[in-house]
Amino acid sequence: MSDAYQLYRQGLDALAAGHADEAIAPLERAKALEPESNSVHEALGKTYLKVGFLDRAVAEFQVVLDRDPVDAYAHYCIGRAYDKQGNVGEARHHYRLASFFAPDQSIYTRTLAAFLARTDSGDDPGEVGPVMVFGD
Repeated sequence: MSDAYQLYRQGLDALAAGHADEAIAPLERAKALEPESNSVHEALGKTYLKVGFLDRAVAEFQVVLDRDPVDAYAHYCIGRAYDKQGNVGEARHHYRLASFFAPDQSIYTRTLAAFLARTDSGDDPGEVGPVMVFGD
């Protein structure tokens, strides 16, 4: 088993045990050893989202999306980070993409609907490349 994988597992175990702060160091070390691993970037993004390091969460999920633009989970998570930052336009954009790419995942469609209801945000003419979701 590689060092990077062991560190990755250690980070995931800490995250699963509710110790997101303890997951950061091993996941950062795993990323240094395997910078091309989307799994490590995703785990780090989740960890940063949980501890409230929102800019870092956005950066990690953006790496995943740069490599896999149709990753619905990454869109959902980056949307959550933007939502927590109060960046309504970016949050809406990514929530819509998550719902579009994985319409069978009810968490994505429910989150989008709740977000739209909460923010009272319809289509923003300034939004780049809006994705229409059934029910908008």
